[in-house]
Amino acid sequence: MDLFTTEANLQISRVHDRDALLGTDLFSIFKAAIIKHEPMYPKISIWLRDKVIPGILNGTRIAYVGFHNDLPVVTAIAKKGESTKFCHLHIDEVIQDKNLGELFFSLMILDVRHIADGIHFTLPESLWEKEKNFFSSFGFNNALKSPTQYRKSEEELICRSTFNQVWAATLEKLPKLIDLHSLDHQNISNGLLMSIRPQFINKIFHGDKVVEIRKKFNHKWSNRRVTLYSSHPTKAVVGYATIHSVIDDSPSNVWERYGYQLGCSKIEFDNYTAGLNKVFAIQLSNVNPYKSPMLLSQLSWFLDKKLIPPQSYSSMKENRNWLQAISIADLLHGKFKTITQMV
Repeated sequence: MDLFTTEANLQISRVHDRDALLGTDLFSIFKAAIIKHEPMYPKISIWLRDKVIPGILNGTRIAYVGFHNDLPVVTAIAKKGESTKFCHLHIDEVIQDKNLGELFFSLMILDVRHIADGIHFTLPESLWEKEKNFFSSFGFNNALKSPTQYRKSEEELICRSTFNQVWAATLEKLPKLIDLHSLDHQNISNGLLMSIRPQFINKIFHGDKVVEIRKKFNHKWSNRRVTLYSSHPTKAVVGYATIHSVIDDSPSNVWERYGYQLGCSKIEFDNYTAGLNKVFAIQLSNVNPYKSPMLLSQLSWFLDKKLIPPQSYSSMKENRNWLQAISIADLLHGKFKTITQMV
């Protein structure tokens, strides 16, 4: 059984103030990727030097680089504020059929949550005509001539929308978007959220625990995605896995078959299964930890809603708030598979 997933072929990295201050490799890659647009956008290197880099350092601008098979292919920049501006989004031609614009739009929108009242950006007229459906899917329905023209040869338009309209559209599409780019091709909407104690989460991530025990469960969850919630005191969504198989049997038979994969002592197992005629052994595969835990308080803050984790597990179909929260957590995790067609 494969415990850990293969590496993503799309990874998204944020350019932090530390990168700009120290001139890290990520910052050098980002800088070179922006400057190469000088022939199309005169003085873009001056804009980068005088506006973007100081903004990254003082926190008023956000920047991302997307790597496809370790090659930088996407750059994105936004200027944060009540009237947030998406300053730059470029996707290399080699990857333009992979539908990555949604991911980067969603990231920038998420980054200005509780900051922006509105969002705007400029774009060439030809791009607006070509991608109207894409922009309208995020709540940008109109484009007017921009008072400032950036390009040499084509008229620049400006799009505006309220943040509330953009946020509602993003939350609506985000679960499907994450499903399309999922590393393990599992559907969040058809999956589970499962609460597990922190000490057992750690053993799962280190490969010392491959089977989770539950007093009640259902075989229908086989081959579904399970999002892992680390309970008190961590209180965070920490990653996900695939339910490889579900076995129900007597506690004695389950211990005999899976005892070395449970990550607990025989005493702990006996205490948990005391008085039961049957328990469920849930075998996990394709374990994928997040780069960093997403705290329950953070996810509640993003949604402006109080999220209550399940005592044992819950279906995503029955809890839209958690479905959206997990989609946000996956987006911030920043590792995906590229796709060739948007459904």
